[in-house]
Amino acid sequence: KAMRGRTVTVKLRTPDFHTATRRLTPETMPASGDDLAQIALTLLDKFEFAAGSKFRLAGLGLSNFLDEDEEELNEDKEPTLFEP
Repeated sequence: KAMRGRTVTVKLRTPDFHTATRRLTPETMPASGDDLAQIALTLLDKFEFAAGSKFRLAGLGLSNFLDEDEEELNEDKEPTLFEP
């Protein structure tokens, strides 16, 4: 079964170990590397580091995975806070 991640995370860490993370769960799940890159670029704009900052770590991650069966079930279902 194929699984796809819903939430995209970008993490940056400076040389002095200051770490900042930004996440986004778009309405439409990323379906390609290009989709992921576009979301990551959007998230990069949300960081407040000074121009020319250097980083010891730059990470891109996916989470909140659904398999194909869950995707099909969730397409027709209203999102709820708690499942009965």
